[in-house]
Amino acid sequence: MKISFHKVKITPNQPAYLCGYEGRNQLCSEVLDDLYASCLKIIEKNEVYVLYSLDLLSLDPELLEQMKRRIVKHGVNYDHILISTTCTHSAPETMVNGIFDDPNHGASPDYREFLVNQMEAAWLGCGEGVEVEVSYAVQKIDGCYGNRNGMELPCDKDVSCIRFDYLKKPIYMIVNIGCYPTVLGSENVKISADLFGAIRDSMRELYQVEVFMMNGAQGNVSNRLYRKSRDEQELQRMNEGICSQLSDLHFKLIEKSGICVKDISYKVDNQKSLIELAKKRDRIIQLMNNADEKEKASLKFGLNYLEMNQRQMKAPYEIISTRLLSIGNLYLVMVGAAMFTQFSIQIKAAFPEHKVLIWGLTDANAGYIVAEDEYGDNFESMLTKFPKGEGEKYAEYIINQLKEFIRDKEKQ
Repeated sequence: MKISFHKVKITPNQPAYLCGYEGRNQLCSEVLDDLYASCLKIIEKNEVYVLYSLDLLSLDPELLEQMKRRIVKHGVNYDHILISTTCTHSAPETMVNGIFDDPNHGASPDYREFLVNQMEAAWLGCGEGVEVEVSYAVQKIDGCYGNRNGMELPCDKDVSCIRFDYLKKPIYMIVNIGCYPTVLGSENVKISADLFGAIRDSMRELYQVEVFMMNGAQGNVSNRLYRKSRDEQELQRMNEGICSQLSDLHFKLIEKSGICVKDISYKVDNQKSLIELAKKRDRIIQLMNNADEKEKASLKFGLNYLEMNQRQMKAPYEIISTRLLSIGNLYLVMVGAAMFTQFSIQIKAAFPEHKVLIWGLTDANAGYIVAEDEYGDNFESMLTKFPKGEGEKYAEYIINQLKEFIRDKEKQ
């Protein structure tokens, strides 16, 4: 297996609207730290696979397609191009109408074109690659983040690290964390990769490797109940709290080499979902009648987002992009959505003899995959497109598909 890596800046060169928080409507140009597109190129038996991690909130299907088609021109199989975002809320809008469907505060066409060009530049910078050994380490993180709907609720706090060594020397590392990277709040108007950018810089310094950041099942996981503030100083405090626990990782060699990808995308009936959204809309309006001003603003946000989902759900089915990626005997479940942490725990528990992790926010983001036991009047339940119980069906589907994938691979 050959590996190469390259990253390029995707910090905008002109003022931009930042994405992620409603009401932050000013153009922003000040930069706290640069944004990057990281590209990991893997070559196995003359097949090329390309993994991307972008310091952005999300990508819409049209922009995602443009990015993939640009890389296909270089002879890469379309199905081998794997793109994800970190979900920073301090990066520019990438959608023409913005994440809140407001054409007055969306992305400029120039920035979208710039992103496509930079994706290509990252690919071109990778080079031929070197033969590597692959190793794996896991570390549980305490005291820095957790289930944001309650500290007592379940949370997968394992950070998984995949290291690539050339001639016994570490050169690249994937860091997988199932947590929103949002320390900086809505009052922040500086461009930033936020927590994942800080972790990337710290891990690069700690281990003297280039670092590829990968989110996990972060749908209901953040530092909300652990942070003391939402400013730059708190960003550094949270970064130090996490990276101090990652400073002495013990890696084990992944014995089998080889890489394989399988598409197992999942369909949800939009007619059923729209019926549930109509009921949810009535519930939000009911709650607004008895809410104080602060609660009413939050509910209004949820109502606006719900109505945007209703307008956009025109196809018979909603597709949750889902793929299985194996690197040796390590298995990554690529989820094109913000999956709740309970499902990560469930999926990993189904494979005690294998190394399994969730790679979330891949391809176009289908929204929240909410666990049934947390479905209710909370933020994620208001914003999800999917009816109660659909997340459990999806998790079982992934488990069954992954079992089949592992069986087929072990027969080879």
